[in-house]
Amino acid sequence: MRLSAALSLTIYLNPHSPRYNRAKESKFLAQNAAIDPVVEETNGQAYMPDPDVSVKNSNGIMDNLRDKYNKKLMQQFDFFAPEIAIRVDK
Repeated sequence: MRLSAALSLTIYLNPHSPRYNRAKESKFLAQNAAIDPVVEETNGQAYMPDPDVSVKNSNGIMDNLRDKYNKKLMQQFDFFAPEIAIRVDK
């Protein structure tokens, strides 16, 4: 089976995962240039809600981001990008 040249995969670390630190040290993720949202936020390339904000409440997330970054005009967009989550037991 051959994959299309247009297919790409981006791996993002989950900073809220209890295995975040282990994932950062993973050889597989290091070799495949996983993106760390904490680093991106530090570099001013990403906005990230505080960990105590429920991801089930999109209005709460947006309110938190507006307050945290002092941005009054923010809009949530959904680009309908496919997402795959893989959970690995210990």
